[in-house]
Amino acid sequence: MKRILQSVIASLLRVCARKLLRKHSPKIVAITGSVGKTSTKFAIAKVLETTYKVGWHEGNYNSEVGLPLAMFEVEAPSKATSIIQWIRVFAKIAKKLVNWDYSYEILVLELGISEPGEMDHHLQFVKPDIGIVTAVQGAHLDGMGSLDAVFQEKIKVANAAQYALVNIDNTLLLEYAQNTGCHTYNTPTKITRTKTGTLQYLYDDLKISSKLIAPYQLSAQTAAIHVAKRFDVPADSIVDSLETMEPFKGRVVLYKGRNDSQLIDDTYNNVSVLAAKASIANLSDFPGKRKILILGSLNEMGAGSQDGHEEVGAFAAKHVDILITIGDMAEKWLAASAKKNGLKEVVSFKNPVDAGGYVATILKKGDVVLTKGSQNGVYSEEALKKLLKNPRDSITLVRQSTQWLDLKRKQFPSI
Repeated sequence: MKRILQSVIASLLRVCARKLLRKHSPKIVAITGSVGKTSTKFAIAKVLETTYKVGWHEGNYNSEVGLPLAMFEVEAPSKATSIIQWIRVFAKIAKKLVNWDYSYEILVLELGISEPGEMDHHLQFVKPDIGIVTAVQGAHLDGMGSLDAVFQEKIKVANAAQYALVNIDNTLLLEYAQNTGCHTYNTPTKITRTKTGTLQYLYDDLKISSKLIAPYQLSAQTAAIHVAKRFDVPADSIVDSLETMEPFKGRVVLYKGRNDSQLIDDTYNNVSVLAAKASIANLSDFPGKRKILILGSLNEMGAGSQDGHEEVGAFAAKHVDILITIGDMAEKWLAASAKKNGLKEVVSFKNPVDAGGYVATILKKGDVVLTKGSQNGVYSEEALKKLLKNPRDSITLVRQSTQWLDLKRKQFPSI
């Protein structure tokens, strides 16, 4: 019954979204990918806003239900199965279709998938002027089945776009670009790290002093450079926007920690081996003494879960001094692999509160702690709370709403 209701609601929302786009005809920048969608959406929107009226949603509204809601700037019901709440949502949408003083010249949209065929639903009403694919990786394989299935679904956005732009840091997308001749972007090759850990880079004749601290974050900005130039945004506006851009919540944000330590918050998500390894490599390269990694189980990896955890564990053994894991899979496979590959200090916990409490007892001046892991029994941001120099910073972490905290307490009462 729930699935049927969701299908009906999604169909009605697509009809409404199609009417909106026909009525106002904004340019559309559509973004998909296994990782980096939200950061890329954020960077592109912020740069375009220097010159245009841009519509975009800060949240992760990229599903067949969430995407149309983002376009109408209407929040999803608190109870997804409540027909009364959905009637209220559609009443708001109907009112906007009639009376909305719509002024957006460009929409920047994030298109997510969790099963084959879902992208076709998006593209029934989203006709991209620019279609961007950030990466094709083994994320959400439990829903998609195989990496090739992920690729076939993601690449539909590029195929449907007037101007296709893909990230050639990714092997599959590099091959696609070579075969099609589409436009490309990538992480800059000329990057320098400052003493404080931030990054400066040169890309497409633009010199940027960013506030970001991980090289792999920069591909979101280089995508923004391409899109901005496509829309004739002045170079000075591009540089100023990128240099003032703060990292997105939960996506490699630097905090001051206890005992003059530094904390890298990468707690927003963690579903792929490549994402985990990139984050660990950045920790290894970051200025500091001991490198401490708090890492949760890699959820949603499907049949390759054991191999993925073991690969990350072996990689961590070569790049960190201390490994702390959260969750059963991380303990069973990731921690065991790290020990097997020579890492001596490995400690595992069932919940994030105990993990953070333990690290708080061993922190020393000059330590750098990376905390990574998403939801589904991990919630590594709760470990990070225990390490903050200023406890008030906890409100800026991910998943701190009343709804999220209530959900987390059901799994971990000590939160």
